[in-house]
Amino acid sequence: MSRHREFNEPEVLEKAMMAFWQQGYEDTSYDDLVKATGVSRYGLYSAFGDKKEFFLKALDYYLDMNRCVMFGSLLEKDAALDDIHDYFGRMVENANDPNKKVGCMLCNTAIELAQYDKDVEDKIHEIFRDTKSVLKRAVKNAITNGELNKETNANETADYLFGLMMGGAMLVRSPIERSKIKNYLKTGLSVLK
Repeated sequence: MSRHREFNEPEVLEKAMMAFWQQGYEDTSYDDLVKATGVSRYGLYSAFGDKKEFFLKALDYYLDMNRCVMFGSLLEKDAALDDIHDYFGRMVENANDPNKKVGCMLCNTAIELAQYDKDVEDKIHEIFRDTKSVLKRAVKNAITNGELNKETNANETADYLFGLMMGGAMLVRSPIERSKIKNYLKTGLSVLK
């Protein structure tokens, strides 16, 4: 006879995700996860495994819950220049929201953990490849639509936009003045002609 879980798994993942996101992987202990979720250590281990397994599940949850919100219309097959600008416009809005100063959980993870853990590194590479392909498709569409110069290299431009995206996400987490983030992204997007 199996034991019935006494908790809602998505709610627990949400709370664990927030703990990892705000404190980082290294600074989040299993006791912190017990406290954040209100679930016993045994219950968490049974459902989510050790700290690393739990973190990877929380990272997957972050992606599942935020991919559409993060990328918005960039996920559409016909996304183009306006959708690229819309994405970065939302990044500026997030920079001005005091509740969103934790930055991007993926970027935070890439900096803190990916270089030290092969499983995390592989997951981050997979996510970043997907992100770049979304950007590249939008750039190709913008070239086809005549919104960008036909000589534009879609691959290099997608790499550039990816770097701009990562830089913006890091600045959102920093104490830099919010107006400087807006200037950074505005100037960065000015190359799209």
